[in-house]
Amino acid sequence: MKTRVEEALSTLEGVRLFEQERAIYDVTGLVENVMEKERVSRTDLANRLGKTRGWVTQLLDGEANKTVRTLADVFAVLGHSLRFSAEPLDGGAEKFIGRGQVTFELDLRPPLEATTGVWHVTRAGRQELVPKLVT
Repeated sequence: MKTRVEEALSTLEGVRLFEQERAIYDVTGLVENVMEKERVSRTDLANRLGKTRGWVTQLLDGEANKTVRTLADVFAVLGHSLRFSAEPLDGGAEKFIGRGQVTFELDLRPPLEATTGVWHVTRAGRQELVPKLVT
């Protein structure tokens, strides 16, 4: 008997919805982690963006649609550059999409630092920052 998750992921629509939610979760967590690292409060971020604290709260609540333009702006005022990459999905998505569907990871490249990291989501769903040297 399949679990509810296995059942949902047995369709292309389910896989797409899962990947959308994972991307929202990942990018929201990444913004919050960078804010913590840079010691920037929601109020500080709002001031840097010329927005209200409520707007920042909505951005970080996981429900707001985060455009690439908005995310690039957020990371820029935090002193970071947002980078994307794609890789094949783990598991059986190939039955729907041939060679695989893309997901994304966020590569932080602080403009004035020599090291950065790449955020990965493990199979267990945990976020890990894997350090790498920027050359």
